Amino acid sequence: MTNIIHGKQFKLKKEILEIQLDLLWKFTRSLAYYRAIQQEQKRIERNKVFWTHTMNAHYLRAIIDWCIVFGADQNEAHWKKLSTNEIDELKLEVRPLILKAGSFTESEFKAYHSEITDFRNGYASHRNVGFNSNVPSLDKAYEIAKEYFEWLKILLRPAKNEPKPLANFFPEAQIEILHVLKSDFEKI
Repeated sequence: MTNIIHGKQFKLKKEILEIQLDLLWKFTRSLAYYRAIQQEQKRIERNKVFWTHTMNAHYLRAIIDWCIVFGADQNEAHWKKLSTNEIDELKLEVRPLILKAGSFTESEFKAYHSEITDFRNGYASHRNVGFNSNVPSLDKAYEIAKEYFEWLKILLRPAKNEPKPLANFFPEAQIEILHVLKSDFEKI
């Protein structure tokens, strides 16, 4: 599958592309659920333990899904594995997109990336003994995911049934979980 973007031709790995799109969609859903539950946590009157656990599970899942695409280079579905042979061209295209999306310098992104991947490795995935770190903010991770998702869609054009932008999907996912949550807002 060969696609052209900005005059550059990329030979894409279809399986990796599909996995990345799915992971970015799931990352967005998990983050939206987490934020919706967190925002309404004080209103929850019933099943508080369930909702706290659910909220935290969605946050950890969001971190793990984001890291599969943007974390360690050796991940099979990492963004650098999208092209079969144009790796350097791909890096030249995607790195600036990531930096711009997060309003990062190269060193700021490196620190942010390390904060998220260290948390994933030390806590979300492995629960290392003695691991002590603040929970990373996923605000910039979400911005990166949105931009990369749109970039992937550009690679696929013209496409049938193009997925909506993650920025449109995010509030829909929040509304989805709020409908589930509202039954636990009131005491019986």
